[in-house]
Amino acid sequence: MSNSSSWSENSSDEENLENLIIKIVLLGQSGSGKTSMVLQFIEGKFTENTLATVGAAFFIRKLTIEEKSVSIRVWDTSGQERFRSLCPLYYRNSNACILVFDITDQSSFDDLEYWMDQLKNELTILPSLALAANKNDLVSENEDETTKELLDKARKYAKSIGAGFFITSAKTGEGIKEIFEYVSRNVLLRTDENFFKPNNDPKVILEEQNKQEETKKREESKSGCC
Repeated sequence: MSNSSSWSENSSDEENLENLIIKIVLLGQSGSGKTSMVLQFIEGKFTENTLATVGAAFFIRKLTIEEKSVSIRVWDTSGQERFRSLCPLYYRNSNACILVFDITDQSSFDDLEYWMDQLKNELTILPSLALAANKNDLVSENEDETTKELLDKARKYAKSIGAGFFITSAKTGEGIKEIFEYVSRNVLLRTDENFFKPNNDPKVILEEQNKQEETKKREESKSGCC
């Protein structure tokens, strides 16, 4: 790209650039549009009827940011109650987190406090944070008072936790590149000594997820026996 942002697809001379891994995790209530946001960022497309994520899904996109070759590893987590116990597996060692809520659903915004508490409890160093007010395509040009109040609350909440605030739409692409660019740039600005240590291998994480699910199934099977 020719603009000054230096955000572009990897060029042919990426071998000469420092290779970094940025692990980004998306957290939020089921149905808030996390999967659609990821697919818009990774593949540039929107699917109307996206299936609910089971456990988590893993995606990679390689980019050049500020003359550094970066592998963006995105974890799309399930917001369903039954999978919440698995979430620490995915945001452990994360460099960045995007908290997502549905702009038309107050309860999805209220749920963000739960996810923020989880991050604080599980991580020694909080990752680069951003808050996505998603599904803006569902809001009419003349926002009603309820939407305005929710956005005002969201902006204040983002400021209180040190997160960037973005209004997004996975359908139109509004704010999607910008929010991923924002957290990635913030990661590159971090100077924490251990911030770029290798992240958990996705294969190891998924194996651990399968073990936990199998254990849970065995326990449920035992509890159902006479």
